[in-house]
Amino acid sequence: MAELGRHHRRKPYFWRFIDLVHDKLFIQSEGSKIHDEHVVPIASLLRPWLEHLLEKAETRGIRADDQLFNINRFSRRTLRQGKVMTENQVSYFFAKLSDACHSRFLSHRYRHTVATELMQKPEQNLYVTQKLLGHHDIKVTLSYIEHNVEMLRSCVERD
Repeated sequence: MAELGRHHRRKPYFWRFIDLVHDKLFIQSEGSKIHDEHVVPIASLLRPWLEHLLEKAETRGIRADDQLFNINRFSRRTLRQGKVMTENQVSYFFAKLSDACHSRFLSHRYRHTVATELMQKPEQNLYVTQKLLGHHDIKVTLSYIEHNVEMLRSCVERD
């Protein structure tokens, strides 16, 4: 879900970008000079939610080329019924989420937090984080890493 932090750089998630047979998400960059695409695994805890969403999408007649994560398709409360979800609506969602959590919640900050947590796990490595975030340049991934004295301490205290 770290890809949410780059909603302005990614194409909206279409049904066709979800492969439940192989448990993969295909993520394509919009406006990329190299037209890159990367693949990330679908977490086992996420899969049932995606299945449910796809079932609802099918009953609402959403096609493979339509936005899947689109409040205008699933809510009767929006004024933009059936229309493409806008960047303003995504920003509004994060503002409401921030209010509900009593904490400022920004999509890019979420991405940064996920990257930092990945790098703090001993079983993770820089390559895994780079690939999950879709970075081509390892320097970009390194910029997400925050200094953590306790993590350093655990390394120097090992036998």
